[in-house]
Formats: sequence, C-alpha cells, structure tokens
Amino acid sequence: MHTVVGVLRGGQSREHDVSLKTGHAILSNLSENDFHTRDIYIDKQGTWHDRGRVTTPVRALQQVDVVLIGLHGEYGEDGEVQRLLTKLGMPYAGSDEHGSFMAMHKLISKEKVRDLGVLVPEYEFIQANGDIDAGCVEAVRRFHQPVVIKPVRWGSSVGVSVVSGYAPLRQAVDTLFADGADGVLIEEFVRGTEVTVGVVEGLRGQNLYGLPPVEILPPESNFFSKEAKYSGATREICP
Repeated sequence: MHTVVGVLRGGQSREHDVSLKTGHAILSNLSENDFHTRDIYIDKQGTWHDRGRVTTPVRALQQVDVVLIGLHGEYGEDGEVQRLLTKLGMPYAGSDEHGSFMAMHKLISKEKVRDLGVLVPEYEFIQANGDIDAGCVEAVRRFHQPVVIKPVRWGSSVGVSVVSGYAPLRQAVDTLFADGADGVLIEEFVRGTEVTVGVVEGLRGQNLYGLPPVEILPPESNFFSKEAKYSGATREICP
C-alpha cells in the first residue's frame, strides 16, 4: 500500500499566500508511484478543509499516515501545529514543538545560540507593554546607524526594516505594535556575506548532516526582505 501523506498549507499567519506556494511545491514533487497525497487547507480563520470540504483536524488527520507541514509563521512554525500533531500521535517531518517554538522566537533563539558561544548582533528588546520610547532612545544611543527592526515572532522577514535615526526607528516600531507584534527586536546592522545552511538529523548515517552552504545575494541595495525572498530576483549560489 502507498503511504498517505497529508500536506498542510495556508494557515492564519501573515504568510498565508507563501504557504500555499510551499504546499503546492510539496504536492507537486511527491512521487505518485510511492505516495497518495491529501491537500489539507487551513483558511485564514483557522478552519480546516479536506478536498474542499470543511472538516476538523481530527477527521482530516484520520485519513493520512504522515504529515508534511507547509505552513509558515504563527501556528505553522512556532510549535502550535506540532503540538497538535504530537497530541494526536500523528508522525510529521521537521522539528518538534519545543524546537520550533525556540527557533521561531527570535529573542529566545538568539540567547540560546549566544549561550553556546556563537557571536550574535547586539540588540535592544521592546515589549508591547514596555517603555517603547526608552527602548528606541537606547537603541539609537548604543548602535551605529542603520539598525534592523524585527517583530520577535513573525517569519519570512515580514515586518523587517532597516532604518536610520530616531524618528524612522520609532515609526517602524510603532507600526509593528499596531499590526499586532507582541515584541520588537532592534539590532545592530551587520554587513557581510549572507549564507544559509540546512541541517538534517539522522541523514546518511550522521547524527547531524549539514547540507551545502548557500550564499544569498538579494537585489542590489536590498536586504533579504520578504519581497527579495519570493520575487525571484535574489540569486542563490550553491556551493
């Protein structure tokens, strides 16, 4: 019998449309000779759909053997859907709920790798209920300009900006809080070559198998923004 693979895509995050493309890519590349696929769509309100019909997570997952997560951002990458799949005893690919939560939370992941001896950019963290003005003033005082503004828990560079000076910095921070961010990181801007390396656990007889490094070259004068990631204009050089 063929393995039935459920592909989750869509979701409630700001990366809904990107997730649809990711899910489509997964579905398009699963071999029909080896797998049966189920396209499980989660709409922007969080309702699950199986083959175009509204359903519940339990009913949708009863029809599959394993799940591939094509969801992005909140719910999909922050450990929430992983927690649900674990609770239901459903095998899935990717990091578990704890690892997903830590990796998606930029402050927690930054402090974790710093504790392991990895150099990270200096930063100022501001919470929505904190002293926003004092945090912005401190960041301007401490860091050379420009600085990088990031929502602490969103993905795909959504909401990320590079700004100089107090007024643009404060405006960027205020905009993120108005859009629902619960925390904002202000980081020193580090110039250099951008590289990404994927690591797979238990591949080819190794505990941690590093994939070839990929150099990322966004369009000239642009950082690796959401637009640069998904417009097709960025060059990726491997190896």
